[in-house]
Amino acid sequence: MEQPTKLQPGEVETVSGQYGKYERYYLSDEELQKYRDMPNDTFWDHHSKPATAPIRKEKSLN
Repeated sequence: MEQPTKLQPGEVETVSGQYGKYERYYLSDEELQKYRDMPNDTFWDHHSKPATAPIRKEKSLN
């Protein structure tokens, strides 16, 4: 597998993967810190359903 290269300021790289194409961007330390300082996204803490197996019902032929 090819190792990602370090991008320089202003560079954008288009990467093709098994799930499609995406773009990698160079972000300065200040831009990265802005995202690190953002509050955690708690949407899925309140909107997810527990992963439980379906209830199996058996019929009796008696």
